[in-house]
Amino acid sequence: MTLAPTKINNKNSVYIRKVHTNIKKIDTPFLEWLTGFVDAGGNFNISLRNYSSQDNKYNSLILTFQIGLNLDDLEVLKFIQKKLGCGKISISKNKCNFFVNDQASLINIIVPVFNFVPLKSSKYFQFLIFEKAVTLIKSKGHLTDRGRNEMIKFYHEIKNPSIYLKASPALSPINKYWLGGFVDGDGSFSAHLNRPVFKFENHVKELPLFKAIVNYFQFGNINTYKTRNNSSQVVTIEFNNIHFLKNVIVSLFTRIKLLNSKNLKDFNYFCILVDIYYYGYHTIPEGKSLAIEITSNWNNFRFSTYKTPFIDFKKKYQILSNIPSPFVIKDGGLRFYRNTLNLVSDKIRITAIDHLNNVAIFSSISECSRILQIDRATIKKYLLNGQIYKNYRFKFNNFIYFDRKEG
Repeated sequence: MTLAPTKINNKNSVYIRKVHTNIKKIDTPFLEWLTGFVDAGGNFNISLRNYSSQDNKYNSLILTFQIGLNLDDLEVLKFIQKKLGCGKISISKNKCNFFVNDQASLINIIVPVFNFVPLKSSKYFQFLIFEKAVTLIKSKGHLTDRGRNEMIKFYHEIKNPSIYLKASPALSPINKYWLGGFVDGDGSFSAHLNRPVFKFENHVKELPLFKAIVNYFQFGNINTYKTRNNSSQVVTIEFNNIHFLKNVIVSLFTRIKLLNSKNLKDFNYFCILVDIYYYGYHTIPEGKSLAIEITSNWNNFRFSTYKTPFIDFKKKYQILSNIPSPFVIKDGGLRFYRNTLNLVSDKIRITAIDHLNNVAIFSSISECSRILQIDRATIKKYLLNGQIYKNYRFKFNNFIYFDRKEG
């Protein structure tokens, strides 16, 4: 079956017309998700059969777009295959692979899709080389001596990671659907010392992309380090601020269906762990015990090879939540110990406004105290009562607001 050229609607959809079939609509949110997923774990490959570097010749070539996953994520590949209307899936032991290598699908579906929604990672450059190779095949240029030499050039370029380190991706704006795909492929919902952590980790060549993620959230710090064997450098973003996790990450990923992989199961446990710490249940034996139980079983239930009976952590948390929470949330996000006026020792940002309406923002009460030479207890007192002290009015600036409207 041959494919007619892809028709693109720049407002909200890509339409793919197959001969003898109706027009199939692929919604843009899926394509944004797919782009994020491919940025995390997809590949564009040029394979030259019987290539001889000495003679600079090859017998035949195969161009392949592929995504490889653990077998437990087979349903995700079926989801992608159904949405795109092309490609095949192979299974080997505990691995599954979605791949597209027929010329019609590469020309009419894969290349138009990633031109319509550009990749944002170093895969962008890989795709540009791949697109040139597809275009060469489309024009039959690969059948000429000059075209064969061009294909060999593309073959070497696409396998050379150094090309990605010499340039920055042409990043288009990140949105929530792209983020969902990237989280499915590269993000992790986990814990450190039983405390919830949301994390990204990748090769340092993705530093521009990680900066874009931090800019999207207007929150987070980027770190780089070398692996143990010093073979490569890694870039990470780690979010462990409980207010950010509760009010941004949990809120975002529960409000809209953004996750499609087995990461969704991790996220469901993550939400429970966030609530345990946000409401202070980790300070009582029952909550601490449940947090330990969740983190000790974190990855087990999402793998089919794990045979231990399923534990319903949602039900266990419902029982736990019948106990009055140790922390009470007031004033849009401030946490107090129950039945007291004592603030939970969060890292609270403070805004100080003087009598001339000059505004100074401090990262903590301690920093405010040190710079303004006012003791911490006094600052806390006037933060709570809202009165003026030494020409300063103090306000909490701890509320993390995130409600970006996206088309």
